[in-house]
Amino acid sequence: MGKSVLLSKIRTEIRRKEMSYYTEQTYIGWITRFIYYHNLEHPNNMGEQEVVEFLNYLVTDRDVPDFIQNQAQEAIQFLYRHVIGKPLSSLKGLIKGHTSHDYQSRSSNRKQQITPS
Repeated sequence: MGKSVLLSKIRTEIRRKEMSYYTEQTYIGWITRFIYYHNLEHPNNMGEQEVVEFLNYLVTDRDVPDFIQNQAQEAIQFLYRHVIGKPLSSLKGLIKGHTSHDYQSRSSNRKQQITPS
């Protein structure tokens, strides 16, 4: 897949744009997860359908709140827009995650269900 070359290009572009080190680490993490989710397929060979599939997986299978899904989406959009040069457009079929308030309520309910009376 040329992972090290791709990651190097991502890091270079992030640093060129003077983004923070934390952002760099976060974006690299999400982009790596995206690539592994698709069995190490190079992002050049994927498009919006694969991005939507991954982002929906985060919501439906991993139960992430909306702000986490948004973070992953921003990282992947950065990859396609600034590194690959193929901006993503609409991401049709994207299931939005639940709000962080909903997430806290659901986590609290789970704890109550697990805790013996």
